Amino acid sequence: MSITDNQIDAVALLLGALGEASRLRIVRALWDGPAAVGQIVAETGLKQANVSKQLGLLVDAGILARRREGVSIIYAIALPMVRELCSLVCEGARQVAMRRLEALAPPAPPAPAARRRRRAAKSSYLNKR
Repeated sequence: MSITDNQIDAVALLLGALGEASRLRIVRALWDGPAAVGQIVAETGLKQANVSKQLGLLVDAGILARRREGVSIIYAIALPMVRELCSLVCEGARQVAMRRLEALAPPAPPAPAARRRRRAAKSSYLNKR
């Protein structure tokens, strides 16, 4: 697959916008539909100033869209594939975590037959001495 420098820049912008936990929490808050800033603040537990800043970055990256509804600004996911992307990345993170966990696990005890063979070999060695 050939990818241009402009495409790399676009992917980096998208992944960079999603590469921060508070922005991902905001996207998750919008999973089930559009919401106003106050609703997003309540759902994420983040401070309003931080939510407003992160919403601006997500809109600039094209991940979210905003519209005015009376005095409120309503935000929604504008890039539906972001759900699939998050699911793929979560599955990849799970696989990496499982490999790391397996690497830390103690080695499994040898099978009973292997232990008997080792004991027999050790016994034979000791008897020859």
